[in-house]
Amino acid sequence: MKAVVTLAAAICLFFGEHTTASAQVSLTPAGGDESARHQTEVILEGLDNPCGLALRPAAEKDSTDEFYFAESAAGRVLRFSLDSPSDTREVLSGLATHSFGNQNSIEIGPWSLGFLTPSKLIVVGGVLEESKEHAGVYVLPANGETLVAEQTDHTVGPLADSSDGNTVGFHNLAMGETVAYFSSGTGTVPGQIYYCALEANRLDSFRPLLKNQEMRSPVGICLSPVNSAGSQFLVATDVGDLQETRDSRLVFLSPISGTKLMQLETGLFDLVGLAYSPSGQIYAIDFAWQKTKEGGVYRLDDARWECQPACRAVKIASIFRPTSMVFASDGSMLVTSFGSGAKPNQGTIIKITGEF
Repeated sequence: MKAVVTLAAAICLFFGEHTTASAQVSLTPAGGDESARHQTEVILEGLDNPCGLALRPAAEKDSTDEFYFAESAAGRVLRFSLDSPSDTREVLSGLATHSFGNQNSIEIGPWSLGFLTPSKLIVVGGVLEESKEHAGVYVLPANGETLVAEQTDHTVGPLADSSDGNTVGFHNLAMGETVAYFSSGTGTVPGQIYYCALEANRLDSFRPLLKNQEMRSPVGICLSPVNSAGSQFLVATDVGDLQETRDSRLVFLSPISGTKLMQLETGLFDLVGLAYSPSGQIYAIDFAWQKTKEGGVYRLDDARWECQPACRAVKIASIFRPTSMVFASDGSMLVTSFGSGAKPNQGTIIKITGEF
C-alpha cells in the first residue's frame, strides 16, 4: 500500500487537465490494524498533560537527539534525551494555563513547540501579553538555566478575535525553511491557518493563509517532503466537532496561496497531530475526545480507486489521548499522551518502534 506522500501523483490523476476543478471529499475505505507489528515502551510517566514534542536541530554532527516538550497543565517546558529519558531538565516555567472543554474539561497551557534555530525555541500557547496569546521565541541559555515566561527574545501576535467575539487560540505550528505556519481557532467559528515569514532568525507578523476557504477547525499541521517535481504541500487536519463522530479530514493545501488542493475523509475522530516518517509515510494521532479507547497513532495510506483519491487509516498503536508525535533520528517515533485522565499526572511519553 503506497503512502499518502504519493498523493502528488494522485492529485494529477484526479484533476488531470481539469485544473479548475474544486477540491474533493473522498469516500473512506475500511481501515486496518498493525499494532502487533510495532512495539511500545513508556519512557517517561507521571506528567501533567504533556504535548508539543519537538526535536532540537543538531548543532553538531553526530550529536545525541535532544527532545523538548510542554508539560501543558504545569505551564512549563522540559527537555530530555533518549540516552537517559528519565533525566528531564526544566527549560521554561511560568507559562499561563486554562481549562478547555465544557464537559470533562482539561487543563492546558503551552501546546506546541518548534525551533527557529538550534538555540531559539518557539512556544505557542501560554505566552500572554496584556492577557492575549502570542507566539513567544526564547533564546536557550548555554548554561542550561531555566527561563521564565517573561524572558522572551521576541513575540508575535496576538491573533485577531473571531467574528463572534471569542478569543482565538493557537493549536499547532509547522516550521519551513523560510516560513512558519500556525493553526488556530476558537471551536465556535471556522478556523484559520496563519503564516509568518522568518527574517534574520526572527518571526515576522502573522498573515492569514486561508483567504476564501476557511476550514472548520484546523489543528494538526505539517509540511510534506519535497517531491521529485520540487513541489511541497502544507498538510492539515480538520477535526470537525469534538463529538462521537468520525469526521476528521486530511487536507492538502498550497503553502504559498493557501488553495485547498484536496481533502480526504479519514474515518477517524479528532486528529490533532501529523508527521511524516523518514521514509515519507504520513502518520496521524487521534485524540478521540469522546471515545478515548479509540485513540492512537495511525498511518494514512494512499487508497485511491479508479482515479478517485482516498486514504485508509491503519492503526499503529492504541494510546489514550495522544497529543503530539515526532520521529527520532534512529527512525523510532515518540508520542505524548495525556493518559486516562482519571487521576492527576497520568501523562506519558511513549516510544514506538517498528517499520515506518
